[in-house]
Amino acid sequence: MPNKQLNFMVHYIAQTITPNDRIKRIFEAINWQEVEKLKPPRKSKKGRKGYDFILMLKALLLIPLGEATGLNDLHRVLREKPRLSYLCGFTYGQTPSASTISDFINQKLIPNDLALKNLS
Repeated sequence: MPNKQLNFMVHYIAQTITPNDRIKRIFEAINWQEVEKLKPPRKSKKGRKGYDFILMLKALLLIPLGEATGLNDLHRVLREKPRLSYLCGFTYGQTPSASTISDFINQKLIPNDLALKNLS
């Protein structure tokens, strides 16, 4: 039964997003296949896989787009605003913590110089 409730929530959230939604339009304009090429390889096949690289980048883009003021606020926004969580691609109720977002930046973006690459 919980799975049916989850599907209903996802359907409901999807119905609230208009074709002119600013964040939706921005995300649709980005060539994510090209961005995917920047993804660093996994260091180890052990342990939990973690959140998808593109989903995390979409979430981080919410900060310069004015939807969040920083990492802690981004975590709150993803948790409290299902529309933004859905647009980033996260499953309803399963969003990254502030420490996970910070780890993503420190372990994936900064060591691979992706924090600045192709963003200028």
